[in-house]
Amino acid sequence: MSNIIDGQITKSIEMSDIKFPISYRPDTTDTILLNSIFLNNQYKIPFEINPKFIIDGGGNVGFTAVYFANKYPDATIISIEPESSNYKILKHNTSFYKNIKTIQSALWNDDAEVKVVDIGHREWGFIVEPCVKEVEDTIRAITISSILKNSGFNEIDILKLDIEGSEREVFSSNYDQWLSKVKILIIEIHDDMKIGSKENVFNAISQYNFEMSSLGENLIFIRK
Repeated sequence: MSNIIDGQITKSIEMSDIKFPISYRPDTTDTILLNSIFLNNQYKIPFEINPKFIIDGGGNVGFTAVYFANKYPDATIISIEPESSNYKILKHNTSFYKNIKTIQSALWNDDAEVKVVDIGHREWGFIVEPCVKEVEDTIRAITISSILKNSGFNEIDILKLDIEGSEREVFSSNYDQWLSKVKILIIEIHDDMKIGSKENVFNAISQYNFEMSSLGENLIFIRK
């Protein structure tokens, strides 16, 4: 069934084990994400857990948050997405779930002013760059530590990061405020988008007691 969400043409699809229909934009990267997350189980953790708090960094149109909300209905999920057209679909897809909260912002290493930049990677490939001062179309970035502090939880059970190279900044400084409180980190590293992303992630992770494995196209770090 076709629909219009904030001026964007969408279709909805019903899927087994998902409570509510999911909206997506046909002929966009939404269709690839839909298959990756719901059919190929891109974020299926290979052991049983009962998470209470999940951060979905790089929420895109809300597929990951919806996946986690159905798999872990007792968890509180915060989904963060900076780009406006994606965020509008994310708000719609997550509006059916009381345990999902959304923030239109970008994850960063401090509360800086940033802007969303289209580098031609379509709907799933917007990057974030810092701004010297607040100008039109800038947004206020947010840190993982501030999200955790305001959540009411002491730890992050699952931290999913697919933030198109902003992992370079997130893991460049101030990660000591939150990384030791992460139980499971699922991350896609985009060194092709921002050189230094991989180096910063591994430098930070090496200071803590994590075991690494792969989870589809992501890396998964599990705190020992």
